[in-house]
Amino acid sequence: MKKGHQKKSMVRWTTSEIKKLQKYRAAGLNYDEIAKKLKRSERSVQLKTAGLRKISNPLRDIPFFETMQGNSAKFNQKTFAAAMRRLFLYKWAYRLAWFVGIALAVIVSDVVLEMMRQ
Repeated sequence: MKKGHQKKSMVRWTTSEIKKLQKYRAAGLNYDEIAKKLKRSERSVQLKTAGLRKISNPLRDIPFFETMQGNSAKFNQKTFAAAMRRLFLYKWAYRLAWFVGIALAVIVSDVVLEMMRQ
């Protein structure tokens, strides 16, 4: 190993660290200040913040789930998320069915017109 280089430890982020990171970012602290408070590298804090932005879950912000207690809230949140995924899937299936139906109608009308011309 070269002089001055340290081996990366790749320590996983804990839930409490993530909550602190979000709190510090909301308070307006920059990456360097947060890194010092959490005893992490500045780059690690930047990457984690970017990752959290990518996977932000709007369901966490629904007040209904915050008022519920314990496992019940987690179960309902998971159920709601699953229902939303299904709805999205059904929406695409519905659109695909319309497209196929219209395409078949056009093909059938073309065939009928060709038959009538003969």
